[in-house]
Amino acid sequence: MELERCCKEEWAKLAKDRCAKLVKSYSARLEAVIAAKAEKYDPRDVEKLQKDDDLVHNYLQWRLFNMDDTLKMIDESFQWRKEYRVNDLTENDIPTWMFDTGAVYLHGYDKEGNKLFWFRVKMHVKDAKTASDKKRYVAFWLERYARREPGMPLTVVFDMTESGITNIVSMAGFVWGVFPLFFLSRYFHK
Repeated sequence: MELERCCKEEWAKLAKDRCAKLVKSYSARLEAVIAAKAEKYDPRDVEKLQKDDDLVHNYLQWRLFNMDDTLKMIDESFQWRKEYRVNDLTENDIPTWMFDTGAVYLHGYDKEGNKLFWFRVKMHVKDAKTASDKKRYVAFWLERYARREPGMPLTVVFDMTESGITNIVSMAGFVWGVFPLFFLSRYFHK
């Protein structure tokens, strides 16, 4: 157990060192890309990226330290965050019926102490009319958690009870459409 912990710590240190070198060597490129598209981003996200080395590290790590892929992910996620006004979301922005369904919620902890983020899959059906509200709803919960527990990972649990194939297909498309844009590695325990 001690060896495993030491290996994880050493791996994390190596990854951070590699990230620091990458960020330094590509910082001018990163700044140029951000400056060229600044109007498409929420200034608060840009400011956080410029000040938070861990956030940059997480983006790089999630894209396997490939700068082109990282810049693309930052661009897409920042545009998505601005479009859905993620930094300004409140309970008042979410339709009441979405809270009433209990389709998504935070509850409990896993054995490592990470908060559990539950998806009740049977509650999810593909519906173009509510897709935007659903994305906003998930973003609301993720952002709320991130503000309350900065830097703490989540464990995602899919409750498949009474789910059919339609629910599963709908949920899979939804999750893979939203989570990478919201920036998965920032929150989720792998």
